[in-house]
Amino acid sequence: MKMPDAWLYEEYDSNNTLRAKYIWFFLPADLTHVTRLKDVHHFDLTPLYLDIKEKKRYSKEQKFNSKKLVEAFCGH
Repeated sequence: MKMPDAWLYEEYDSNNTLRAKYIWFFLPADLTHVTRLKDVHHFDLTPLYLDIKEKKRYSKEQKFNSKKLVEAFCGH
């Protein structure tokens, strides 16, 4: 079985409102400190896996289009 490359941690309050969201590169051995917090009703840990086929590589030799950059910032 393939091990996750990272974990998505999402923390919710009693109204099911997202309070915090982190990416962890390890799975903590003990999460009891999280359940002791007052405003945490529950939390979700979702495993994340790399998809090498979707990987994009950028190098410093690639040029950017300055016209598009100016248009993106409304000419400022």
